[in-house]
Amino acid sequence: MQASDTPTLTIHQAPHGRGLAWLAAGWSMFQRRWQPLAVLSAGLLILLWLFIPRASILVPVLATVYLGIVAAWCRMARGGEVFLAGSGAWKNPALWALAIVVGLASLAQLMLVGAIGAGAAMQGMYSAAHIGKGLFYAFAAAQLLVWLALSTLWLAPALVVERKIGVVRALGLSVAASLRNPLPFLTVAVLGALMLLLSMLLLGLGLIVAMPVLACAAASAADELLA
Repeated sequence: MQASDTPTLTIHQAPHGRGLAWLAAGWSMFQRRWQPLAVLSAGLLILLWLFIPRASILVPVLATVYLGIVAAWCRMARGGEVFLAGSGAWKNPALWALAIVVGLASLAQLMLVGAIGAGAAMQGMYSAAHIGKGLFYAFAAAQLLVWLALSTLWLAPALVVERKIGVVRALGLSVAASLRNPLPFLTVAVLGALMLLLSMLLLGLGLIVAMPVLACAAASAADELLA
């Protein structure tokens, strides 16, 4: 899964307030040429609506491919090119390999959190109430930590599509760049999660805006942190 010709990339440290700047850049990119992104986002939401009840593992898979396509769109928009399905970005085998890896990682997350939750439920049934409550908090903390760990993969799709690097290296660089820039990363992760939650209140229609804004923010962050 490694590319044969991989460029040398350096991880840069961004100022603490850059997380907000990346989100602002994502909003600016969306405003510049929002129609294809809205269509792409609506198409993804329809696919998720059709397949989520039967195969939830497709959610992170399709989300990863979506991030890669939007990264290609951002590059094309900056160059004034016409966007046609990411000019084949969705056919990139490395992007799909990355998506499968992320999907398997997400499945492992669900299994881990589910096992912890089952343990907490059993302890809550057969132990004192305060022990059950403590395990519930442990379950919530574990879920939060695993979500943050998966969130460090947010830069990988742009690296695979735009930098033409291998899947394993892209994952490593994404995690390393996120950990080297914890405050900007957490800013995007927390505000992004809030944006997605608020968007769902409008029957999910707000996701047509929130999703591309966050994807463009990820592409902007990848361009800045890894050069």
